[in-house]
Amino acid sequence: YNPEARSHVGASGIWQFMMNSIGPYDIEVDEWRDDRRDFWRATEAAVHKLQFNYERTGSWPLAIAAYNCGLGRIERAVAASGSTDYIELYDLGYLPKQTRHYVPKFFAFAHLATYADSIGLPAAAVKDSEKSDNSDKWEKIQLNQAVNLVTLASKANIPVQFLHEANAELRHGISPPAASGYFLKVPQRYSDNIKTVLANTKEQLMRFYIHEIKSGDTYYALSRHFGVSISMIEMYNPGA
Repeated sequence: YNPEARSHVGASGIWQFMMNSIGPYDIEVDEWRDDRRDFWRATEAAVHKLQFNYERTGSWPLAIAAYNCGLGRIERAVAASGSTDYIELYDLGYLPKQTRHYVPKFFAFAHLATYADSIGLPAAAVKDSEKSDNSDKWEKIQLNQAVNLVTLASKANIPVQFLHEANAELRHGISPPAASGYFLKVPQRYSDNIKTVLANTKEQLMRFYIHEIKSGDTYYALSRHFGVSISMIEMYNPGA
């Protein structure tokens, strides 16, 4: 459940999407955000991808195998072997080594998660306060302005880590411009606080630095130094 997980081949987020696999889904990757790390959007995409794999293969084991090694690889294995049985493809060596381990692990985890209480699987050791926070339902709030998560959390009097963890797709801890239609994800217990702050048009929800340009300064260097995107510098410095 780590939205910032990244594999050695570049797969990112809790559902490990590769850049070449996000095309059919509502996932954006740009200088502002990497939606592969958006737990809500990436989960919806993963469900659609698994459903599509199932419709093509007619088998959940093959659908899950295709999630790991690619649908094309599975369809070629089926065509070459003449079988749609996962175990048979496994035994005949038509599946990559990683996929042969991935599918049983997936089903084992699903079984443990489904029957955790009945088999006496202990819950994760967390503090009671953390337990209640982690059980929160989540809400999406559309922003009508760009906001800094640290500033918003401070003004709404909520723990900033919730906003950072829930919106891990934001590269700089700053939401994209309002025109992007970005939805901020917040625990429901804090949604009223957030909405109250956002409704106050006098609230300044961005931190600004005044920098005197010196010889040799570049937008790229400034973006790296202040931790913001180049387009944001350009947007707030028109004609510069």
